[in-house]
Amino acid sequence: MIRALLDGSLLGGGSRQDRVLALLDEERRVILEGPLSRLAPLVARREAEIADILAGARPDEDFLAALRAKAARNGRLLRASLAGARAAAETATRARRAAERLRIYSADGRPVEFGSEGGTRDRRA
Repeated sequence: MIRALLDGSLLGGGSRQDRVLALLDEERRVILEGPLSRLAPLVARREAEIADILAGARPDEDFLAALRAKAARNGRLLRASLAGARAAAETATRARRAAERLRIYSADGRPVEFGSEGGTRDRRA
């Protein structure tokens, strides 16, 4: 499907402008569904198509408006994706730290910490 999208056959051999907008839609799908490793080739192809378009006559305003809207949408999705990845990493770090150290209170109310430093860990062979 991607090959058909990139060579325009999915769009009936559509115009360069149609292909750029279709590539932006495909980028959106990759951002939402992954894998993100597929994003770089799509971006490179889109950038090449846009460069070809800009080398010719000025594109019509409808295309430029759609291009701006879809690019802005994808940018928002990427920023949200990065924020989610950062939040997940922070949560994992907090969980790991919590697992390394445990604070409880003794019968007389004093805090007692148990940590993994210097301790041993039971492991199965």
